[in-house]
Amino acid sequence: MREMREMSDLPKSVKIAIALVPIILIAVVFIFVMVGLGFNRARVHVQIIVSAVEGSTELDLSNMRPQLRSRDIVPLRSGTHFTSLNLSGQLINDLSPLSDLTNLTSLDLRRNLISDISPLSGLTNLTSLYLGSGLIMDLSPLSGLTNLASLHLNLYRNSDKSLLLNFTNLTSLSLGGSLSGSQISDLSVISGLTNLTHLALNGHSQISDISLISYFTNLTSLSLSGNQISDLSPLSGLTNLTSLSLSGNQISDLSPLSALTNLTSLSLEFNQISDISPLSDLTNLRRVRLWQNQISDWSPVEHVLIVIGRPLNYCTLLQHGIVDAIQILMEEYQAME
Repeated sequence: MREMREMSDLPKSVKIAIALVPIILIAVVFIFVMVGLGFNRARVHVQIIVSAVEGSTELDLSNMRPQLRSRDIVPLRSGTHFTSLNLSGQLINDLSPLSDLTNLTSLDLRRNLISDISPLSGLTNLTSLYLGSGLIMDLSPLSGLTNLASLHLNLYRNSDKSLLLNFTNLTSLSLGGSLSGSQISDLSVISGLTNLTHLALNGHSQISDISLISYFTNLTSLSLSGNQISDLSPLSGLTNLTSLSLSGNQISDLSPLSALTNLTSLSLEFNQISDISPLSDLTNLRRVRLWQNQISDWSPVEHVLIVIGRPLNYCTLLQHGIVDAIQILMEEYQAME
């Protein structure tokens, strides 16, 4: 009775706080249980999926939610029959469960938390590897993967770029730099890779001399955005190009591009361009991006279906037909977002 009387004498705010304590404790326990179940559920999902696709050679886990962590991919150790595996967009930082998947020919690990790629050193059948992580310092585990035809990665500071010369079978190479603190300034690190048909060296900010690119005559796609390029003359002989991106450079003279008549897509935003007359002969161009330049005469690109950055001319749009006109308007809207 005395204890009850003492409780009744407490301030109302204290009574409320005491009453809430058990509720808070139950909520905390519930959250921990649900989080634990979530992690376990992710692993169970992987186990179920691996079992369900036992007869398949391809596995795509890029859309897994909750996102997979390293402990969740342990069941993949039994997936030695897989030849293609996509684990992009997860929270994986330990690749050891993949070390025995020696039949893999394609592996996508973009947008993860990977810093150590040594478990990949034995996957010598890989022909396609996506490693879009700026945390990888040591690239040496890749040195034996000489069957690679497609390699996409971000370079980290102090990465040994000379290893790239080992991959003489490469036909597609994409190297990011600005987010990882490492930039390429000397293109000699790729000088022997003349079989390339796709090359992307975006965001390195230090590339200004692209004279070596003139030897890459097999290129059909080239992206050199976010650099310090002003002289495009080394590109004049790359007549197999169908796609070219040079956004965010210091370009003013487009005359070397006039011979690239196979181009269908061209990106030149954020440069110093005022004269686009060299584009008038590029009759296969379907899309050109010219945002943030100093262009007053747009007539040289009247034949181009989609011109991002040109003031809208609805009469010209309608000449292309209503379906194409709608597509153009959608492209313009997306570019302005």
